[in-house]
Amino acid sequence: MTTKKMNVKMHSPFVLQRREANLQFPETSEFHGLDVRVKLDVPLSLFLEFQKIGIQDATAEDMTYQFKRFGDDVLQDWNMVDEDMEMVPATGDGFMTLPPNICIAIVTAWAENVSQVGEV
Repeated sequence: MTTKKMNVKMHSPFVLQRREANLQFPETSEFHGLDVRVKLDVPLSLFLEFQKIGIQDATAEDMTYQFKRFGDDVLQDWNMVDEDMEMVPATGDGFMTLPPNICIAIVTAWAENVSQVGEV
């Protein structure tokens, strides 16, 4: 029995680069001046979880979980302070203290950036 040698070429490993973005809002936005640093490349499982936010039959519990996950797993930093000039933590708990309109604006801006191909 003869043994064939396999011609195996060793390749350098492909290093997955995780993208980030700096979300900024235009001068016409009520959130102009807010600077939000986020991860763009999240695990597919988390991205698919976030797709549920727009579903009409999502419960308040589902949405709470998803917004908290966004704050903990996507949000990295921001320049947000509250009305007492105290820093709002860039965490799930901090995100949950915000009014709904700003949370939705941030998540929407993130979703628009996630779908872009290439460097942001």
